[in-house]
Amino acid sequence: MRLAFAYSIPEDEAKRTYGYVLTYVTFFSCWGADSFMFPNHWAVSMPSTLCRAGARAVVAPLWELEDRLSTELLKGMYDRLPTQRVDEAVRAAQLEARTMPDGRRRSPFFWAGLQVYGDGRRLSFLSNRVR
Repeated sequence: MRLAFAYSIPEDEAKRTYGYVLTYVTFFSCWGADSFMFPNHWAVSMPSTLCRAGARAVVAPLWELEDRLSTELLKGMYDRLPTQRVDEAVRAAQLEARTMPDGRRRSPFFWAGLQVYGDGRRLSFLSNRVR
């Protein structure tokens, strides 16, 4: 797998080299979107690296999310992806996660860390494959 920090892979080169173009990534690990600073003040994060490598959209959390809630967020987001833009699906899942089953509100700390990087437009689905 060719993944680089400093340059972008043109879409035609990615398709020619790998046979596909990376369209969408869900990177759901704790602190998955955290940035690292190099001595020359160059910030690198997994979402920015994936976008430079050709991903059109990356969904990743800025901080640690509770396991049960992250499952709710993912389910809510993936249920909406066939009919909504990526950014709209994430927002709707977050709004849904704000309210606990007993009706009380959750603090934004628990749901607001999930972010969309890159292009939040709607994905095109072909049978079981995302295009």
